[in-house]
Amino acid sequence: MSGMCTVSLFRLSDNDFILTTNRDEAPDRITHNPRIYAEESSFLLYPKDSRAGGTWIGLSDRNRLVCVLNGAFKKHERYPPYKLSRGQIAKSLLVTDRLIQTLEDIDLKNVEPFTMIILKWDSNLEVLEWVWDSEEKHLRKITEEKRIWSSSSLYNDAMKEARLSWFSRFVSQNKQHPESIWDFHHIGGEENSNFGVIIDRGHVRTTSVTQVTKTGDEIVMRYEDLQKGDICKVPFKIPELNNG
Repeated sequence: MSGMCTVSLFRLSDNDFILTTNRDEAPDRITHNPRIYAEESSFLLYPKDSRAGGTWIGLSDRNRLVCVLNGAFKKHERYPPYKLSRGQIAKSLLVTDRLIQTLEDIDLKNVEPFTMIILKWDSNLEVLEWVWDSEEKHLRKITEEKRIWSSSSLYNDAMKEARLSWFSRFVSQNKQHPESIWDFHHIGGEENSNFGVIIDRGHVRTTSVTQVTKTGDEIVMRYEDLQKGDICKVPFKIPELNNG
């Protein structure tokens, strides 16, 4: 799974946020629109990767969000096959009762490098950045109110700096509103180029945009399949179980 290329986070309050992601992937890789799944005594909402059954962004009823970017701090060489899909690891983090313990215990030997952005809001919103560089795990808290990440596998340092500049300009000129952020994730930088937020390099292109907005008790996932031109909004509501 090539994972995400661009992730932005805006904290709206102590417990509310807007997280938006662009996924860059081989255009022939099939994915399914987000829906709610019951897995391991949890309810999850995520778009599914058909090849590995995992996801690059998901929500769980444990007040948690996990988002995956390909690569760690720098571009890496690939040495498949890998023993675990990063999308499956993301799902395991969504369902675990002991998140920090799981981060410490999970064996990542022979797993491709990744960066995962983890949001949890048991009380106030906490943001964690968890990086596996093929040798070590790196875990740190993210305290900025606004932040952008770009995949190290697709963007060199100069490209990342350009994206930071675009993001800073966007922040200075726009309100923190889901629609304006959604627009940035479509037209930020040089549209439809190798350097903009939306890319098309032939073998890999931006295939979808996903936005999760949490305001109070309401959480909504907005998903656009750029291949099909479909957009859907799915509220994260726990299904009522029929005990009859």
